[in-house]
Amino acid sequence: MNAKLSLLVLVSTIFALSGSSCPSSCPDDASNLAVVRIDYELISTTSATQGTVRVTGVIENTGTSTFDSSAGQQSVQLYRGLDFQQQPLAQTDFEDLAPGATLTVTADVEWNTSTEFPQAFVLYISLDPDLFLDDNEANDECPTTDNLLSRSGDEVNDLAGWGS
Repeated sequence: MNAKLSLLVLVSTIFALSGSSCPSSCPDDASNLAVVRIDYELISTTSATQGTVRVTGVIENTGTSTFDSSAGQQSVQLYRGLDFQQQPLAQTDFEDLAPGATLTVTADVEWNTSTEFPQAFVLYISLDPDLFLDDNEANDECPTTDNLLSRSGDEVNDLAGWGS
C-alpha cells in the first residue's frame, strides 16, 4: 500500500473513531487541541547527502476554554512514517492547556537524501477514549478532526540545498 493511501486509511479510521465520541457540533466554549505545524531544521551535515534534521511538531489550544484533564490521558506524538505500531520518535504528555497556549514535541533524526522514498513525519494528538465519557466537559476536546498532520519527508531534502 502506498504512503498516501496508508495515510488516508489512517486518517479515516481516526476520524471515524473520534467522531463517534465528539459531538456533531462543538459548543462555543469548547477547548480545541489542534495540530498546527511540523517544522524541519538542519542541525548538521556529515556529507553532501547526509546530516541531522530536527523535526518539531506544534499543537495549540485554538478553543476558547482551557483543556483540563488528568495525567496519562493525552499526549502529543511524533512519528516517522505511518507505522503507528512502532514507538513514536518523541512524545510529550500533558494535562492542561490554556486557550492560545502551545506544546511542542521534538526529535533529532539522521537523514540521507539518497533514500528513494523518504518517509513522512506525522504529528498526532492521542486522547484516551474515556475523555468523552467521564462527565468532565473541560476535557471534551472538540473537534477532533484537526488532531493529525502529516508532512512530506521530501521537504527535508530541500534543507541545505539537498533537494537541488
